[in-house]
Amino acid sequence: MNYRILFSGLLLVVLLSCGDKQQVKQKQPDDLQGAMITAIKGKVELINRDGSKKDISGIAPNTKEALLIPGQGLSTAKDSSVDLSFTNGIQFRIGASTQINLDSAKILSGENFSQVLLDLNKGKVFVKSPKLSKGSYITVTSPTAVAAVRGTEFLTKTEGTKSSTMVKEGSVSVSDDELNKSEVVNQDQKAEVNENGKVEVKPLNDADKNELADVGNSIASITENGKKEIESILQNFEEQKKLILQTIEEQKRSNEALIKGQKESDQELLKEQIRKDRETLEAIKSQAKAEKDSQLEKGKADADAIKSNSQSDMSKIKENKPVDSQSGAKSELERIKKPQ
Repeated sequence: MNYRILFSGLLLVVLLSCGDKQQVKQKQPDDLQGAMITAIKGKVELINRDGSKKDISGIAPNTKEALLIPGQGLSTAKDSSVDLSFTNGIQFRIGASTQINLDSAKILSGENFSQVLLDLNKGKVFVKSPKLSKGSYITVTSPTAVAAVRGTEFLTKTEGTKSSTMVKEGSVSVSDDELNKSEVVNQDQKAEVNENGKVEVKPLNDADKNELADVGNSIASITENGKKEIESILQNFEEQKKLILQTIEEQKRSNEALIKGQKESDQELLKEQIRKDRETLEAIKSQAKAEKDSQLEKGKADADAIKSNSQSDMSKIKENKPVDSQSGAKSELERIKKPQ
């Protein structure tokens, strides 16, 4: 079973159920289902759930347009980066040449409750988080590893078939993507996970420490304007819920189109196969008919030949042997009867 798919599905159910509950109870201004883009460097693209991309390099951070909701992702070019922040102090820095997807986010800053699932497809992500309450977590998944924490500073990156997690402060639980093996990685340590699922913990070397210091340096925090924008959005929770459901519907339509396209493709293949089968059958029938006609012609020719030969023999019999015998017999009889 793929842990990431199951985990994402469960969190999505929680996300939607929480949205339904908000219709019943009083809206909470500190309930955020998304992250605010607080800084952009270089070229950055927004990836929607349906896979479409939009260049957001020129958008203003800490504005309504800079809100990243679950189901959306970001892609950075070379020498580019993006800073993301939640109202409760959780921060992400998306490094250069990186692609991530915000699978799920549940933030209750008033209750110090957070559940965030970030999918790292390629590149690197630095995470900085305050200590979270029981039941809270931040999880970063990559093609070969899963890193889960409850408050720390760490860097996760994926290169080819290998993932690594370097801890600057606190501790991180690192496992392979199937959760078959898990290791606790403490401060100044790193865990490397290869494609076979082996988790190996090592101390950080000087290059690792320099990379941590460089990537995690001066992450932009959410500004008061950013918080006000979020509060403005959350005052109309139905609008936010609509955005979330829209991304889900887009994915649903995309999946339906894909399935329909596959069905149409299968139908065309089936029609083509039926056409070919019919052509083959017609060819077989035509060949069989030709062979049958040939046999009939040959049989007729043989019959005609036999009939012709039979008529020839009868003619010979009538013209020669029977006639000569009868004539000879009559002559002999006349001779006997004639007086000597």
